Amino acid sequence: MASDDDYASFLDKANQDTGASSAQPTSKGSDSGFAATQAVTAAVPSALQSVSVDYVSETDEPFEGVSLAWSGQEMPSEHDFASLIATDPSSVSTLSEKDFDPRHQYNEATDAVKKAGNGK
Repeated sequence: MASDDDYASFLDKANQDTGASSAQPTSKGSDSGFAATQAVTAAVPSALQSVSVDYVSETDEPFEGVSLAWSGQEMPSEHDFASLIATDPSSVSTLSEKDFDPRHQYNEATDAVKKAGNGK
């Protein structure tokens, strides 16, 4: 069994400053699985700017409105979407609203996306 001193030493080591607060933030790029911020190519609609919901996952990321310059009349294909965000098409897949939000936790976000996308 470890002594109190060993345990205190363990806690001190675990609580040492790692310097993370002084580290530069990393951009969301291909390493993180997220498209780079530069992918935003159009003004974000006001319906998306007011969404205040967090996506509950390992990282609990806040919803972030994004707008891409798409001139098509229908939703872009996976390949078209990949070209809009400058990523490999094999890394893009579609997900239905039901699969994205089976518990209806993100109605505020999905409703705002529908409104911004002309209700479709």
